[in-house]
Amino acid sequence: MSDTRLTFIIAHSNLAKALLNSVEKILGEQDHTFIYSNEHDSMTVLANKIEARIKASHAENIVCFTDLKGGSCWNLASMLNRKYKEIIVISGVNLPMLTTYFNNRHKMAFGELIDKTVADGCRGITKLQDGK
Repeated sequence: MSDTRLTFIIAHSNLAKALLNSVEKILGEQDHTFIYSNEHDSMTVLANKIEARIKASHAENIVCFTDLKGGSCWNLASMLNRKYKEIIVISGVNLPMLTTYFNNRHKMAFGELIDKTVADGCRGITKLQDGK
């Protein structure tokens, strides 16, 4: 895949940084990937920072991973999705989801990648009880 795929991880506190650090320990450095937290900046400031990245990149495929559907980071990504139709927003970001995404983002068609990313993120959530 030769197209630029722009990736944002937007989460509360230091979660985005921790997730990207973990992914990069497993898969190596990830290009065109940016992390944002609502800890120090207002939603307006974050929106302006993200929009500047979007405009500078001219990317046609953009993913915003957020931690909590309905939270402030989700609301920000949703607002950006309404403005930029090429943005896909995925909530519930977790490490299985991100490893799938980054391991395959230059190998798969974008729609297929998004579907696999969400499916693997869901498969990464399991319950172990009584050894079963």
